[in-house]
This record gives sequence, C-alpha cells and structure tokens, in this order.
Amino acid sequence: MSFLRRVFSADYRAAVAAEAAGNVDVAAERYALAGEFGSAVRMHLARAARAATRPAELAALRDAVRWAGDDAELKRIALDLGFVRVESGPLVRSSYHAHETADAYAHAARS
Repeated sequence: MSFLRRVFSADYRAAVAAEAAGNVDVAAERYALAGEFGSAVRMHLARAARAATRPAELAALRDAVRWAGDDAELKRIALDLGFVRVESGPLVRSSYHAHETADAYAHAARS
C-alpha cells in the first residue's frame, strides 16, 4: 500500500489505532479492509497464539487462512509466535500433512 493511500485510509488508521490499543480482533479486520492482508494475517496469528481455548484458537487460524497465501514471511511469523508447524498455500489441506504435524507436536512436547 502506498504511503498516501495509508495516510488517507480510515481503515488503515483505525487498524493502527486498534493494534496500539491491543485490540487485535478489530485491527485484523481493519487491516484486511484497508488491503493490508499481511498485517491482517499477523493480527489473526497473534490472536490464535494467545487464545484461551482451542475453539478460539481454531477460529483465529481460520480467519488467518482467509487472507494468507504461500508466504515465507508469514510462516516465519507464525513459527516465531510459537506454532510448531506451518503449512500454507492455496491448495494445501491439513489432512495431507496430518502425520507430519502430529510428529512435530510430539517432538515439541518431549523437548
């Protein structure tokens, strides 16, 4: 997004304000509305990482997947947030990698 578009975008300004206030739910949706999909995914991943329940974590991950593509930077962000394994892309299904993901979680639990 260009600098001028950011300056004049009410959604972008609202997203930055919401992120500064710690409201990642609002920030994520406002970033997406402003066309800042990478920032939207980053907010949803942060929401998932600090979710109190498994359903809340899954909901946040579902929202992140809505905006994510096959992006190495987003994968690094998710791993930095504490996720054990990340598979993303337009044709990736979790069931194809379920055994690898289960092995990665088992290894992390032993460490």
